[in-house]
Amino acid sequence: MRRPARSPGARSALLGGVLLALPAAAAADDRVATVHLGVGLPDLVGGGVSLTALRPFELELGGASGIIYTTVFARAGAALPLYDGRGEDGRGWLVEGLGMGGYRYLDHVPWAGDFEKHGAEVDVAAEALWWLARHFSLDGQVLVGGGLWIGSEADGGVAFFTDWRVTVGVGF
Repeated sequence: MRRPARSPGARSALLGGVLLALPAAAAADDRVATVHLGVGLPDLVGGGVSLTALRPFELELGGASGIIYTTVFARAGAALPLYDGRGEDGRGWLVEGLGMGGYRYLDHVPWAGDFEKHGAEVDVAAEALWWLARHFSLDGQVLVGGGLWIGSEADGGVAFFTDWRVTVGVGF
């Protein structure tokens, strides 16, 4: 049976001198950050850190590697709590949907010469968190998205890319 997100109370945030009252549902996630590792396509292996202290907003910084390249990225977005099955002690399941956008930088291996790209990307994700304690969770995420690479004229200019990944992590 689906239970709506519980509300342990609304939070406030000071942003640019304006006090924002965040909805109670956004405060249901007690994480400050998540550290995660994952696999995907075209990135074979990667990892990152998600900062989640101002829920529903999230900032993610990470990097990944393919066969002949490395990439780093920064994304920002918002989370929507879909299910909260945690008890009063903070233990249980939480499921969220995320929408994020951001910047990605790609550089090929050193022997490939001057080959780098900058890109803009948009991603959506579903994330399940199993809270073992009020401030400690095991996380799993499935992410799909894509964007546009903007490179130099020597390597073809603009190109579309996809981003598919599965990650596991620890939230605290």
